[in-house]
Amino acid sequence: MAEIPFEIECQATYRNEGFTDNASGWNGVFTYPNGLKLIYADEGKQDIGCRFIGDQGWVRVDRAGIWAQPESLLEVKIKPQEIHLHRANNHGADFLSSVRSRKPPVSDVEDGHKATYFGMLADIAARLRRKIKWDPKQEALVVAAEAKEMLQRPMRLPWKLQTHF
Repeated sequence: MAEIPFEIECQATYRNEGFTDNASGWNGVFTYPNGLKLIYADEGKQDIGCRFIGDQGWVRVDRAGIWAQPESLLEVKIKPQEIHLHRANNHGADFLSSVRSRKPPVSDVEDGHKATYFGMLADIAARLRRKIKWDPKQEALVVAAEAKEMLQRPMRLPWKLQTHF
């Protein structure tokens, strides 16, 4: 699903006191062409972590553990031909192990880069108060220039990006 375009709608409330204007609560829906929906929400009412909802129940996972309804879903065994993720309780040690073994770490930089889309795009959709479309292959918004300009913000002095080394 990482390379499939999707649409985002989001509503948010913002902190407008002091020197910050970031979201304090949001409710976003990412919709894929096949109808799959990812709900990205934090209104102070949800449990932390990720909840995966399927036709046989749900599984929720966070750093503290894993839960399911029905609990029998926790007994499902991943088949040898299915994708297996390795376990990493220490990201630093996992990274060093990956450097030595040349195998991908549990938190790969490319995956982390792609994961930032969700928060950034939800914020843009909420600030614009309209649905936006994202093309992950092009890493581009399929909308008016107003939204595209929000993908980058000016940096405060003395900060700058060095584009060559």
